[in-house]
Amino acid sequence: MEAYDVVFQVSQGLSLPKEETSYHVRLALNEFTMQTENEHSKEEGKESNYCRWSDRLTKTVKLPFSGEGDEQHTEHKFYIYLMEGDKPVCYYRGDMEDHMDINQSKLQWI
Repeated sequence: MEAYDVVFQVSQGLSLPKEETSYHVRLALNEFTMQTENEHSKEEGKESNYCRWSDRLTKTVKLPFSGEGDEQHTEHKFYIYLMEGDKPVCYYRGDMEDHMDINQSKLQWI
């Protein structure tokens, strides 16, 4: 098992499916999940399919290696879900290795 620091930053959502609906964003990686605490926020009295969460969540997780000897590597898929309550509305699936930046020199938009 190898330890990884997961940084999950959710800034905004554009073109959300419904107005006047509360949404969360959830990250799932193997058995590990984390979710934004703040729901869909917008200016009162204005109908909008835009949301600003401004959440930054961090956690250290342990994940197994795959392969043998020098060929060991992580092949972990992660999922990001737009949630309406407990119901997933849509998702993005990505490879963890494509989003690893040890120096955190840049953010990657999804």
